[in-house]
Amino acid sequence: MERGELLTLKDGTPITANVDEAAGQTGRAKLVAHDWDQDGKIDLLIGASRGLSFPASKSTYLPSGYLLTRQASILFLRNIGSNAEPVFDYVRQLDFQGKRIGLGIHSCSPAPVDFGRGVVDLLVGTENGTIHYYPRETLSVSTLPD
Repeated sequence: MERGELLTLKDGTPITANVDEAAGQTGRAKLVAHDWDQDGKIDLLIGASRGLSFPASKSTYLPSGYLLTRQASILFLRNIGSNAEPVFDYVRQLDFQGKRIGLGIHSCSPAPVDFGRGVVDLLVGTENGTIHYYPRETLSVSTLPD
């Protein structure tokens, strides 16, 4: 991988956000590089506002694929390439206890952290100043919405 090279999805397209709400939604993605699935490859966690969506397939974008119930969400891009040549699977949302995590409208910021349990949990800062704690064992990677 060369410096400044665009990161790509498995179909070869660059990872880009689709902004479907013009006012106040651009520039709000919060990126964290972390081996979330613990396979030795650096994945991406993205804190996305409700109007800043990323490809979940060639035709579905998250979180805006949820239409009227969409909210700021934590998105996961699994590295299916290598650390030297990363390639990412389509985006999925992180779920809490099997349900979609909804975090307001404008912004959320994920931060993986080990509080000494030997497990990487997740802290998420939200637009209203609150910080949410999600124990790792309560989180799962979503499937595509129906």
